[in-house]
Amino acid sequence: MSAWVNPAAPRRARKLQAELRAALSTTLPEYMIPSRFVFLDMLPLTPNDKVDRKALPEPDLLRPDSQTTYEAPRNDLERALAELWGQFLRVDQIGIHDDFFDAGGHSLLATQVTSRMRAGLGLDVSLRDLFEYPTVAALADRLADRGAPPTGFAPMPKVARGGDLPLSFAQEWLCNDYPDAPDNPVHNVVTAARLRGPLDEDALLRAFAHVVRRHESLRTRLVARPAGLVQVIETEGVWPVSRSRLEGLAEPLPAIRRILDEESRRPFHLAQGPLIRARLATLGEEERILVLSIHHAVTDNWSYGVLLRDLAIAYDAYVEGHDPAQPPLDIQFADFAAWQRHEVESGALDGHLRYWRHLLGELPAPPRLVDDHLSEEEPVAVSGNAFALTPELTVALRVLAQREGATLFMTLLAAFGALLTAYTGSRDLAVGFPTAGRDRPEAEELIGFFANSLVLRADLSGDPTFRALLARVREQTVEAYAHQEAPLQPLLREFAAEHDRIRLGFNLLNAPLATPVLGEVRLEPLSDDWGFVHVPQGVEPGTGDLSLIMLEDAGVLRGTWLHAVDRVGPRLVNRLVRQWSQLLRTVVADPDIRIEELGRRLRESGTPPARDLPGNQRKQG
Repeated sequence: MSAWVNPAAPRRARKLQAELRAALSTTLPEYMIPSRFVFLDMLPLTPNDKVDRKALPEPDLLRPDSQTTYEAPRNDLERALAELWGQFLRVDQIGIHDDFFDAGGHSLLATQVTSRMRAGLGLDVSLRDLFEYPTVAALADRLADRGAPPTGFAPMPKVARGGDLPLSFAQEWLCNDYPDAPDNPVHNVVTAARLRGPLDEDALLRAFAHVVRRHESLRTRLVARPAGLVQVIETEGVWPVSRSRLEGLAEPLPAIRRILDEESRRPFHLAQGPLIRARLATLGEEERILVLSIHHAVTDNWSYGVLLRDLAIAYDAYVEGHDPAQPPLDIQFADFAAWQRHEVESGALDGHLRYWRHLLGELPAPPRLVDDHLSEEEPVAVSGNAFALTPELTVALRVLAQREGATLFMTLLAAFGALLTAYTGSRDLAVGFPTAGRDRPEAEELIGFFANSLVLRADLSGDPTFRALLARVREQTVEAYAHQEAPLQPLLREFAAEHDRIRLGFNLLNAPLATPVLGEVRLEPLSDDWGFVHVPQGVEPGTGDLSLIMLEDAGVLRGTWLHAVDRVGPRLVNRLVRQWSQLLRTVVADPDIRIEELGRRLRESGTPPARDLPGNQRKQG
């Protein structure tokens, strides 16, 4: 949890941090006391003179005021680890006894740091090592005891251009095995931002052109050949931008929604390209709506952060009258796709693939998501039911995760399993979840469809306590991450029947996102539900029956429940939606509650439906 304070002189920041924490401890419970304080000359305000939470700067650089006394690194290895961790955690000082996850680390950051320790420092270190030895001192001792020789990654080679190039496994799965055809607009990734400030439209158009030149994936077409689809990269490319004029409308929101719906329904032509477009709608002299539409075959959640960063760098440069000074990329997405196929075909990933073959071959039958046991008075839920947890519950969940040596993702995933067990009786659940698929440092700077799909078998047998369940989920998640180098997509066709048993999905969106500004122009999400991503009303999960997708935004956990309306009982979904926060509050207050008792309380609670908030969003917790 973080706090923003004004006014305060930066030189007094470290001393004030300790004094403020001591003062707050007299009135607040421990879990509500901020671990980081950001000191500002002035708090950013909205036009209504309220604090603009989304414009607050990231709480970085100042070391968190943890309970651990700072102790400096004692040798070269500890110094290298502390410096690397500090870069990713955005903290100026990492002590050798500071816990990586207590300092703000999560599963995605852990994957990045592990990759960088291997590639940049040449260390023989795994993701499991970081989870089991989460301090600099413990990890350094572990590596010293292991005595293994330095390792690292061989550079990812570039492939020759000028001809057809192979698809990545993720692209191949989307185009060949996804239930909807690749030209179906369900694959459109539509994002929308409100632009506030004096926008230089010419600089924005030039910035779009720069991003297209920089990333080959944005000037790629997918063309059918006798042997299947291939990537064809154009030498030149363009980001088409159309304009709409919405000035003078008393209520512009319906017009904005129509634009978003149009972009969501308008298909891309994969063979013709381009697979990108934009719409700039002007509401006033210093207010616009920017809508970006990109085919999923060339983008993913992580890519949006890369796109915003590169767009901002180029925009700022053109406003200042010079070209962007970004170093060239070492590789492009097509190089990654070719390298990925070589790794699979060469046998380099056989060990990881054996793990996934074994797991896929033993998946349990999916739970019955029916509502015939519920009263007809139970309201019916629509797919796309959005909600937000309170800041207090969000903080309490993070504290619980830290106390149990887990991540927020693991804690929410364990709770998801407990909730489903309460209403389906299934104690063996196969849950699919995506990862960024960027465990190589070269991939972190690229735009493309890298995401990999993993699966976890949640074991709730034996009536464990929630604490014990979380420990099981933690172990299973770490095990899955340890084998994430292998793409699962090639196995999904081989294990088609078994893959069909993965009817549940969970995700916590936490990919890095640069501060959304273009010079003096602020970018704000149109919707709190999904941040910048536009999700059409009534959208269903692309695969599976039931999915819960969550996002941490400005200190609040938000989420959306998606379900297949023809296979899932809508009254059951409504019960899950409205009891989600009740379950979370219960396990935060009593993590030693047993799963059977937790389910009994939920079934007998009879909590009335929460009142809808504007935008079909419910405040929970």
